[in-house]
Amino acid sequence: MDLTGTLADDTRTLTLVRQVDIPIEQAWAWLTSPDRLAMWYGRWSGYPSRGHVMVSMDTDTPDAMQLRHDILALEKPSLLSVRTGEDEQECLVTVRLRGRMNCTQIEFSQTNLDAEALPSLGPAWEWYLDRFVAACAGVSLPTMDEFESDYMSMATDYLELVH
Repeated sequence: MDLTGTLADDTRTLTLVRQVDIPIEQAWAWLTSPDRLAMWYGRWSGYPSRGHVMVSMDTDTPDAMQLRHDILALEKPSLLSVRTGEDEQECLVTVRLRGRMNCTQIEFSQTNLDAEALPSLGPAWEWYLDRFVAACAGVSLPTMDEFESDYMSMATDYLELVH
């Protein structure tokens, strides 16, 4: 499996791009609808109008740990930007959608990246974005077993991006 992520900003920004064969409004729904997001990433709860939501990565466990995601930008249907964590653990994620007819390009970026975490973050985002694409297409999503066997094999390649 080949990595698709690129680094910019002196290795502080990771960007990955995917394309789905659905209109931009449908791709937006896969990013923002709690039920659809839960199928490929995690379930959110709360009120976006209050400026944050809580996201649970384990959709099978009712009392799973939740992470606060502060909404920095929400411009339907083209831009979603969130921040989670604090201080050294802060994670800034921006997703930009560009639609043309029945095709949508998704540009995912994580800024303020700790380069030492790249060998685990890069493969994880590759896996999540491939799950996003599969969910949009209505096909089987990459499994956790595939993440461990296929996606984590990219860790060395991601490490080489910073050295």
